[in-house]
Amino acid sequence: MNTQHHWDQVYQHKAADAVSWFRPHLERSLSLIEKAAPDRAMSVIDVGGGESTLVDDLLAAGYRDVSVLDISQTAMEATRQRLGPEGPAQCSGLDVVRYDTAGLHSEFGAAFQLVESATEVHETPSGTSQQFIYCYCVKAP
Repeated sequence: MNTQHHWDQVYQHKAADAVSWFRPHLERSLSLIEKAAPDRAMSVIDVGGGESTLVDDLLAAGYRDVSVLDISQTAMEATRQRLGPEGPAQCSGLDVVRYDTAGLHSEFGAAFQLVESATEVHETPSGTSQQFIYCYCVKAP
């Protein structure tokens, strides 16, 4: 069995609060992150985050550039569903398409070179958060 399959199985068959490493809040991790990155605009990545609530606590503390990385797609999807950080599934009645930087850049094609990208979380007038990805591209030489 490969590692990704193993962890997907764990997260498919156990509730997030039923695994041995579960804690409702990771106070020690949050405290260390706040010491290392006191500026809430700094980027934070939770490597091996699974279905951890650390990302919830980071967002609640005001961090806006937070990423979670885990080998289990099942865990990542559960976290996305729990947080809903990427905004609504529709915009003005049309389904939205979700991109990461690489995916959005690939839409431009090989004729363009990615120079810079940024992610921004926008609060909509209705009070929900919506994520935007910006790509600055130039025509390739």
